Amino acid sequence: MPAVDSKRVSAHGRDFIFVELAEDSSGRKVKTRLPGVHIGDGRYAFPYWDRVFPGAWTATFYIWATARRPLLSQPPGFNALTSVDYLFLLHEYVLGVKRPVLRATLRKRASASIAITVKRVVEGEDGGGPGSFHVDYRFSSSRQSLCRLPTKGQWMPLPAGADRCPKGVCDGSSLEPLLLGSKDSERIEFRDVYRPYDCRYRIFTRAEVAACMAGRRLALVGDSRTSELAEYVKRYFPDVYMKHTLIQPYRVGLRALMPAVAHGGEKQLRNMMTSFDVLVLSSEIHDIANYTNPGSMYAKYGFQLGDPRVAASYRAKEGLAPATHNCSPGDADAAERTKYRPVAQYLDALRDFASYFLQVREQLQHSGQLRLKRVLWFFTGYKPHPTPDCIPNQIERMTCLQHLELAEVGRAGWEPLDFATMLHDGPSDWMYNDAHVSGTKGMSRRRKSSGVSMMEVQALFNVLCNGEGNGSGR
Repeated sequence: MPAVDSKRVSAHGRDFIFVELAEDSSGRKVKTRLPGVHIGDGRYAFPYWDRVFPGAWTATFYIWATARRPLLSQPPGFNALTSVDYLFLLHEYVLGVKRPVLRATLRKRASASIAITVKRVVEGEDGGGPGSFHVDYRFSSSRQSLCRLPTKGQWMPLPAGADRCPKGVCDGSSLEPLLLGSKDSERIEFRDVYRPYDCRYRIFTRAEVAACMAGRRLALVGDSRTSELAEYVKRYFPDVYMKHTLIQPYRVGLRALMPAVAHGGEKQLRNMMTSFDVLVLSSEIHDIANYTNPGSMYAKYGFQLGDPRVAASYRAKEGLAPATHNCSPGDADAAERTKYRPVAQYLDALRDFASYFLQVREQLQHSGQLRLKRVLWFFTGYKPHPTPDCIPNQIERMTCLQHLELAEVGRAGWEPLDFATMLHDGPSDWMYNDAHVSGTKGMSRRRKSSGVSMMEVQALFNVLCNGEGNGSGR
């Protein structure tokens, strides 16, 4: 066990620490990632280890990001993502360390749960430092039911040649719907099924989905990530009555469904609520990332553009973090495409949209026109490892944004559809690029038979078909 210098131990939770668990000694075949929780005196516990499935694991502990002193000592504190004028200024508060600090072989017993604690040692502002871990045992057990919402778990490798779900891993009469032998699945070495810790997924066949969704209409609304989901539903489950709406114009997101936007966006929303039973909504990536075209094109949608000259001025300022200089716009054209306070404006739009949705729902319910029964808010996420430096990655999203999104999702009465956690638990090679799983129309060599994308679709139908009254049982 590495030695710990007590004089160099951080007294606060300044770090984003996680552990990768891989089934191979090289650490490449990652099956889950567990976030650390600060428990005082620079120590980080990993509560989900209590629920990891038995076996030998190669554990690699990462310090992925660390808080710079301004984040800890003065405003805006951990709300920096919502407060900074431009996303590239977040590097003044958060340092992307992205380095392993400890590797160990851990064995999880079948009859016991194990808790891990890692003690963080600070060497300097650049993070890093050795660590130590302590393992103790306690017994626990739980009864597993079919999943009704996506929850945290891990990817389980399936036995070679298996044609049915192994007992306790998943349910279903066949593994064929997972596309395990497809060209795309073989290319990325996908031979797994995702197993949440507190429930299990059923692998639905086309006929079973058709029976479950009979008489129900599904609307998918969002950006290119939702397009991927819609393409797989249409290709492999064509009996489902499904409509996909790509919210446009580009990078307007939720505003495309509100009265302030031209082209009858509010009519689209009313039509969905009167004509469909289930609505899956998604926004964020295009609302937060930089514009593709000059920002002046989007002023009519309510965006505050700021002064491009101010955005461009940071490239020449002294005393800033190197990443701030690297990510700031380098010329007038790039500055014109950089959004001003994008996260705050996105949350404002989400808040306004949730209020507008509730208003329309009450109107339709009062008039007897409301058909919509469920709304799911699709959390998409990003490539797990590594994440891009100059767009909001999953770390910032989880620590600074997701809890604010969830507040509005809860207020509107929507259900969180978290596919991000499932994707972030797998190897990076399973992702098509930084933000996509299989790619969409216009992308070269997009994956039309990816088992990872199919696992997302299966998770969606578990949410829609495993509830009471759907005949799926427990």
